[in-house]
Amino acid sequence: MENDIKAILLVYDIPQGTGIANPSYILRGYGFRINLSAWIIPQSKIPYFLIERMRAKGCSVETVRFDERDTNQIRALGRSALTGEIKRIRRSLDESVTKLQAKVANMDVDGERVLYYSEGARDYAEASLRRAKVALRKAEEASLAFDITADVKDLFESVQEHLKAKSEIIFGHLARMEEKNMFARFGVS
Repeated sequence: MENDIKAILLVYDIPQGTGIANPSYILRGYGFRINLSAWIIPQSKIPYFLIERMRAKGCSVETVRFDERDTNQIRALGRSALTGEIKRIRRSLDESVTKLQAKVANMDVDGERVLYYSEGARDYAEASLRRAKVALRKAEEASLAFDITADVKDLFESVQEHLKAKSEIIFGHLARMEEKNMFARFGVS
């Protein structure tokens, strides 16, 4: 079949003290996770650089090739894994907005403290949005690699709209924080 997927199962174990960070952030753009340390990746995208680095540091890394007849099962695993990942991105974004809203609500107008919170909140908000955008882009790359983009298209679009709405909320809060900061600098409450 021309739409067969040539894929591998990548399984790793990172012993404590190896100095190796969990590679999930890197692997998200290559394939999809089926549990904490097991990923399905197209053979054309095997991250040999990462595997060699992990092995050199004492990690166990194994790869197992799937039979091309497993394409439907691989796609089903991919749909399930990416649906979970996209929902995780949405939850994480919601949690970030809730934390930012709490910072704004609890902010005192007392000069330096306001400045500290407004600068920290802006950094936090921008980092949260950036993480969500990168995670969503990597999930989309994985969906393309396994030819399942059409299967998760509605979910992608929903989260992209959610990201846009949350961005507007976040930047609205930041504008209010900066307004409070400006008033605090001039002694106006």
